[in-house]
Amino acid sequence: MHEGLVDQASKFKKRIASRDTASYRVAYQDELVVGFPIDEGVLGFQTKYPAGIVSPAYGIWKLKVPQKTHIPYLERYLRSSVARDIYASKMRGGVARRRTISRDEFLGIEIPFPTLDEQKRISAVLDKADALRRQRQESLQLTEKLLQSIFIDMFGEPEAMPQKRFAQLLIKPLRNGLSPASGGLHNDTVFTLSAITRGYFNSSARKEAVFAAAPRPAARVSATDFLICRGNGNLRLCGKGQFPTDDAVGVVFPDTIIAASIDLQQVAKAYFETLWNQPFVRRQIESGARTANGIHKVNQTTLEEIKIPLPDFKEQVAFGKIAESMVATVKGLEASAEHMESLFSSLQQRAFRGELDVNKLAL
Repeated sequence: MHEGLVDQASKFKKRIASRDTASYRVAYQDELVVGFPIDEGVLGFQTKYPAGIVSPAYGIWKLKVPQKTHIPYLERYLRSSVARDIYASKMRGGVARRRTISRDEFLGIEIPFPTLDEQKRISAVLDKADALRRQRQESLQLTEKLLQSIFIDMFGEPEAMPQKRFAQLLIKPLRNGLSPASGGLHNDTVFTLSAITRGYFNSSARKEAVFAAAPRPAARVSATDFLICRGNGNLRLCGKGQFPTDDAVGVVFPDTIIAASIDLQQVAKAYFETLWNQPFVRRQIESGARTANGIHKVNQTTLEEIKIPLPDFKEQVAFGKIAESMVATVKGLEASAEHMESLFSSLQQRAFRGELDVNKLAL
């Protein structure tokens, strides 16, 4: 989905292929491998080896005119948002992430196919732009790792610190959010998951929804709430959490979010928010998550048992001040990354529509 075909050893610590690979399919060099869901860009050319094996569930395609095709160009198009929208419009099936596109529909898709030299020039421009986009993402990741290092320097390894169960830090039981109704009579504003799945609380991630009746107070955000992502197709986002901003109090939260009322006399806000999204807590969340139909979910029981390292409250406050400063940096990087993502998408669309003048670009 993110990098095309990769060696299993580069992604996983253990072998994920079956012991018996007799049924696996052979992808020869420069052949296209198509997985699913295709509308999420799960495809790529096999350019690493003379031959390699892939899942028997994948489709493999051979180019008719390889001498006229610049593979990086064609792969970029097939993985682009333009192509993914086309796949989505032609897919069939009931289960969202198992929907497929028929052979004839796939082969019938029209591809922008300029001369080989122009393909190379377009690919070069998009490579440069993509490199800038990736650098910004790497900056975000490095900022997160720096915060982890500061935590270790101040407190040592979390496993060796005094700990409490998450349930012991709550002033009232965990609460699930409210599911909108298809034929309800009450209109209200509700947060979406993207409010809490970034490196900060995004208060603008809200929408209008209809409910059967006026949402009860327990389904609205309170001042002490910590909001947790209950489920997501991406395991890295499942269980992510943030404290809401002041303007979020009173807004309805959906059933995809769990609210935890934290005892802020025991734990400093910025310290807890940072710790929750650090590896020590993430490992506990991910190991306790359950998967169904491609969605990873955590429940209240799993969350209540998570161990929370608790140093002296003054030390928590001191770390929290550092964390708040770095979160401000993350917000700036996130905004810049979003802007670059938008620019890259626009550049990509213009390139595939033939609107870029790339003839003067030296190959």
